[in-house]
Amino acid sequence: MKKSIIALMACAMLCGSAQYVDAQIGKNLVNKAKQAGQNAAKEVKQETSPDALKDAAKGAGEDAIKKKWWDETAKLFENVDSTSSILDRCRAFHYAHKKYSEATNNGANDLDFLLVYTERVVMSYILVKDIKRDDFLNSQKGLSWENPYDKLTRAACDDVDSEIFHGGKFPVEVINLANGQENTLNQPWQNVSVYIKETLDKADKCKTNEAKLVCLYRAVYYREKYTVESPNVFPTDENVCTERIKKGIAALPADLLAENPIPEVRTASELFQARLAVVENQKYSPVVPSSRDAEVEAKIKSGVLAINPNAKIKMVAFASDATAEWYIEKNALDVPLNRSKVGFIVVEYPEKPGLNLAYNLRVYQTYQGGGKYNKTSVNVSPSFLINKEILFNINWYGVDMKF
Repeated sequence: MKKSIIALMACAMLCGSAQYVDAQIGKNLVNKAKQAGQNAAKEVKQETSPDALKDAAKGAGEDAIKKKWWDETAKLFENVDSTSSILDRCRAFHYAHKKYSEATNNGANDLDFLLVYTERVVMSYILVKDIKRDDFLNSQKGLSWENPYDKLTRAACDDVDSEIFHGGKFPVEVINLANGQENTLNQPWQNVSVYIKETLDKADKCKTNEAKLVCLYRAVYYREKYTVESPNVFPTDENVCTERIKKGIAALPADLLAENPIPEVRTASELFQARLAVVENQKYSPVVPSSRDAEVEAKIKSGVLAINPNAKIKMVAFASDATAEWYIEKNALDVPLNRSKVGFIVVEYPEKPGLNLAYNLRVYQTYQGGGKYNKTSVNVSPSFLINKEILFNINWYGVDMKF
């Protein structure tokens, strides 16, 4: 059985919706795997017609029948799709459940299986989760209670019955697997630097080049996504592991990389320029209130300059108390605790003259009682630094000063 690399598309189906978490990852691999498996899939579907299987089982020993059934089921696991019979889909799901349990039993964490076959495990669930129960029961009517081959198929159906129709735990584990959470404590959207290092550590533990490829692909894809598109770290070649990734890719067989190309590994400097281009193209235009709170604006400007003496502040804008849109926080007894309003500050990016970035700020007024509030409290945090790293803070956004 030829092993297909199809785990890179971690397809998620949360609460019945078909949402692809890593839709871009491995799209080419999935297509290639489907092409490679088309003939095998047709072979399996023809071979698994009920009459052919029963005839093949006649006169064979129980061990031989079991081996034949599992060999065919392994092929089904790799090739079933929405056109496959209900019984074939049930067998594929049963195989996925068994292999996943073996891969995670007692902390075994067989990373090679979990990584390389993520998509097939998830797909096996998708292909049975919407089967109607009546159709599921009717599909088993042709199965013999005595035939040893049919007994194995019935066991696969019992597994589907338990996990899908009676609230088993495996579907929850599949959803976690689809979201890339197999043995991963940190997610890329939390801190991509930590994620990359953990993913590369995972690659070092893999036994197969296919599984290592999956790890390296994920590391490259997410380092780009969470530094350029939705940044959560300022990239340096050290914290996004440029050389380590390149070294890992160079160690993979050339034919594997030719069939499954990994995106370009850009340096930290190149990632910086790519992020800069994204922000330069944003050019949002914040709404400047017609009636403004000059006192609050002056305090914020003063506080920011105290921390960042060289900052070029272009504007601070807050609506007056009378015209502001207030958010009121209340306690359990519906008594106000405080109210807040949002304004913004615009500064020139220190690394690029003429590029202006904005940041939304919130100020508060505590509740006095009797429908009255105290004066606005303005506290600029010492961590509010205006430096080159703000380009990689998603809360800062590029603005057009033509407002």
